[in-house]
Amino acid sequence: MRRLDPTQPTSTKWLIGTVAGAASYVVASSRALPERVASHFDARGVADVFVARDRYVSGMLLATIASPLAIFLIVRQMRRLPAGWINLPNKGYWLAPSRSATTYAWIEAHAGWLGVLLTLFLAFVHSRVVAANALDPPALGSMPFAIGLIFFLAAVFVWAGALNARFRRSAHVRMQR
Repeated sequence: MRRLDPTQPTSTKWLIGTVAGAASYVVASSRALPERVASHFDARGVADVFVARDRYVSGMLLATIASPLAIFLIVRQMRRLPAGWINLPNKGYWLAPSRSATTYAWIEAHAGWLGVLLTLFLAFVHSRVVAANALDPPALGSMPFAIGLIFFLAAVFVWAGALNARFRRSAHVRMQR
């Protein structure tokens, strides 16, 4: 099995494709929403905030497009920061002039994968809102939402673990050589 190399532009392509697909999904599926959309639900799944459909769709599109891209673009600006502002295990090793370009490229690509995860989660949230609004009265199924949230948080945990492992283990192995 071939492993995805986060230093390749693959994550950027996936991020752009996922954001475009999710935005298209939000627009297409929003046609099924009522004029007044239940957009927030309490812990029991009871709708407690309603907004106009156009306002909901605009907000969901903004979140689905801007949030993942903002993470990615902010991380891309990291290389412009002073090294003292960057929190990275074995920072002196990884930000040495001979390795800094590769380090920043890896982190930027890894941020692209986080953007993909966030985009998929926001599309999932939207799907639950659409399903909730198909009911009369609107109600959010707490169990499906909780399962989706757990999967998202687990994926972010794995993402963070991969980031940490990359810079702890690789530096340790390379420093011993």
